[in-house]
Amino acid sequence: MAAKSKTCFGISFGNTNLCIAVHKDGKADVVANDSGERTTPAAVNFSQHEICVGLHAKNRLLSLPNATVPSVKRLLGSDDASKWTNSVISCDSVEGQGTLSFTVSYENNNGQTCEKKVTTEQLLTHQLNKLHETALNQRQDEIYPCVITVPFYFTVKQRELVLGCAKEAGFHVLRVINEPTAAALAYVHKAEASTTSKTILVYRLGGESSDVTVLQLLRGQMSVIASDHNSSLGGNLWTTGCAKYAAQEFKRKTRISWDDLSKRSRGKVLAAAERAKHVLSTMESCNCSVESVHEGLDLNVALTRARFEMATQGHLLRVKEDIFDLLEKVGVHKDQIHMIVLSGGGCRMVSIQKMISAEFSKAELCNGIPPDEVIAVGAAWQAEVLLSRGAAGAEEDSKHLQPTVELPALSKEIALKLKDGSTEAILPKGSAVPCRFEAPITLAEDKSSVQVLLLQGGEPLAKLVMKDLDENSNLTLTVEVSEERTLHCQCLDKTSNRVESVVVT
Repeated sequence: MAAKSKTCFGISFGNTNLCIAVHKDGKADVVANDSGERTTPAAVNFSQHEICVGLHAKNRLLSLPNATVPSVKRLLGSDDASKWTNSVISCDSVEGQGTLSFTVSYENNNGQTCEKKVTTEQLLTHQLNKLHETALNQRQDEIYPCVITVPFYFTVKQRELVLGCAKEAGFHVLRVINEPTAAALAYVHKAEASTTSKTILVYRLGGESSDVTVLQLLRGQMSVIASDHNSSLGGNLWTTGCAKYAAQEFKRKTRISWDDLSKRSRGKVLAAAERAKHVLSTMESCNCSVESVHEGLDLNVALTRARFEMATQGHLLRVKEDIFDLLEKVGVHKDQIHMIVLSGGGCRMVSIQKMISAEFSKAELCNGIPPDEVIAVGAAWQAEVLLSRGAAGAEEDSKHLQPTVELPALSKEIALKLKDGSTEAILPKGSAVPCRFEAPITLAEDKSSVQVLLLQGGEPLAKLVMKDLDENSNLTLTVEVSEERTLHCQCLDKTSNRVESVVVT
């Protein structure tokens, strides 16, 4: 009798929601949290006695805005406080640490206001602690093996921060993989080692951003061809469009405009619009209702899916443009796409699914797994494959799987900054890791030193200086990224065998 495979997990964390899936007894599925929900809002609320993560924290965004922090994923690894747009909670850069600090305030039992500073990494750790509590229902053990997902564009530093937060929360991380790869793995985890390649399009529409990714599957290995991120196109735009339509109907009946509403009332309308958006993903009509939205007046608007789609059709066109812009950039025709995978809660909307299905009529539209769960499910399958390689108890059950593994790739290009201020890409975005660049360096006639400045995604990555050179120096520059995503930059003078190097982990 074959031994049962060990329990392992897949984790997806977004700006808006968190999700954890479990692989157990040959199946992968999402684990519901203590509220019975299959996804957990990525909001963290602080009080004197507890730190609350999830739906209860999200519900306190309106009543306790000074003590509740939402949406910090996009700020991970950044010390740019200007990226924080919440005017209620102050945000500051932590000098010398490359992170941000948020100041939350709440009342203690004596009615006194208490303040607490919390960093981006601490907030993520609290979120992952919540997922660890959910995992406890599936596995009572000291070790919780998992694969955790990150956006393709995350830098080495950001990936290391995620890894550290997951470990702090109690997870044993088998691998950190890209979100689009995980989404595809949810459907191709049993792919045969075929010599015929498949081109897969993964579209993600999250709460605050979106991504388009083209992947290639060949011989059971998956690699990213190209990926584009749009930080200004997310599901919140559809929510706002729904709220504005409801506000227009309210104004038509009462002559009270959106601008006349208080900030709290606008927040209540947005929350009702978000609920209506979710309902319209499965129903043809619903009511968008808010009690006492202005001076005792209630907002109650009948909303149909057709009206909702009409109010938000401009955003749908942007989705289409983003997809075809990337395909044009990489020279892939839409008829060359074999599979399409939808991910992110925004892809639950019927208009998104209809548009993509119509545009890619020859491709297989994979929508059997809810889009806001598919990344976590794919990560759980990958965790099972990785665990089975080193777990004797899982060997028998894993024989039917043809492991589909991700080839790690650079999320952003690595470039050299030239003397005239321009840049030259030496390791393009999407390069399979490990990768290497080597080239000679010509020393200017009046110079006795050389400076190498490397950029990643336009940001400084490493600096190397070699001095005391002469006209006979024969210089070679080598830049290498290891499988562990450690960067080695070396300048070798072959004449004197002198070496200067720098390592970035």
